[in-house]
Amino acid sequence: MEIAVAPMLDLTTPEFRYFFRQMSRHTHLYTEMIPLNAIVLGDADRFLAIDDIEKDIALQIGGSDPARMAQAVKIANRYGYDEINLNAGCPSERVAGHGDFGASLMKKPALTCDLLKAMLDNTDKTVSLKTRIAFDNGGYDEMSDYIGVCAAAGCSKFIIHARNVRLNISPKANRSEKMILHYEMVYRLKKEFPHLKIIVNGDIKSAADIAKHGEFVDGVMIGRAAYYNPCFLADKDYAKDKIITDMIDYAERKNMRPHGVFRHMIGLFYECRGAKTFKRLIADNSSSDAAAYRSAFHDFISQIRGN
Repeated sequence: MEIAVAPMLDLTTPEFRYFFRQMSRHTHLYTEMIPLNAIVLGDADRFLAIDDIEKDIALQIGGSDPARMAQAVKIANRYGYDEINLNAGCPSERVAGHGDFGASLMKKPALTCDLLKAMLDNTDKTVSLKTRIAFDNGGYDEMSDYIGVCAAAGCSKFIIHARNVRLNISPKANRSEKMILHYEMVYRLKKEFPHLKIIVNGDIKSAADIAKHGEFVDGVMIGRAAYYNPCFLADKDYAKDKIITDMIDYAERKNMRPHGVFRHMIGLFYECRGAKTFKRLIADNSSSDAAAYRSAFHDFISQIRGN
């Protein structure tokens, strides 16, 4: 069963992924969504470079130009990703509202297929699609038809956010309780297409949730719960004191202020003793360099080791 951390803008950064991999060696990671133009026209190293420790990892790409998608995938092949994913589910106006990006692809299955074929024709890595159930009040048939067309184009892995999507509300509103989760539709999809790899996404927050969904689909994708409470996905042998010192070393190697790394680590002590002190130290040292960070965290690390 696959367990993955969802691509999240400004959250699943290289710094978070490096930190998370200290805790969990086997969870499948995703980059933030990287636009086509950033890869083809921008600094590819800046957007695509990954550390070996990050693997097993997928690159998520957003875009709507098949020719440019082919170029982007060829460039991405140089960087050692295990999977390349097409975003067809993001509801942000910055994404779906411009150029058939993100969730708007759901309205254009032929274009989605052209993009998937451009990906499949130019890489030997796994190619996957992340999408949602349907637009507005659409139901199972819309999702089934869309997935069926994409599968016929050669895609065999699908991550389904188990909510409908609306383009006239914010991404946060698209995750709200008003946007009802339809896990049963994703389970039904797996029954209809048993040969496809189906991953369910949406409000999965615990080991019990993972086990429940694992009875019906091939895996789960976890979003903000993995970011704010990574501990429930952690290996049993991780050590918080070592993670703190390793991440200060990481910041120093990358010539970064440690705060740029540690702001992604606030979940390290989720509901654990020391959480308030840990967060306060991060806040108090927002402009500190690595040496000052080591000094500031010295007593805290010693205390952790003594427990």
